[in-house]
Amino acid sequence: MDGHTMAMENVQTYESEGVITQWESDRVGISHHAIPALKWPAMTMNFRLPPEIAANSLPAGTPVAFSFVKTDTAYQLQTLTPLKR
Repeated sequence: MDGHTMAMENVQTYESEGVITQWESDRVGISHHAIPALKWPAMTMNFRLPPEIAANSLPAGTPVAFSFVKTDTAYQLQTLTPLKR
């Protein structure tokens, strides 16, 4: 195993639901529920978008389920799924 693979095995993935507040080419704003694993209250924050998610923009107001990881410099989305309400 190379060092990169080993480092990724220790990365914690977090999940939540929220609503898209804004969409930019490299980041998305989400107003999300509390995330107890991080001791975060409900809030609105920006997440970095990987290219495969950035290519499929969603309009503000779209309810979503999402997962993310903490990188050295930001919180990066891993998955982003529109919810039907």
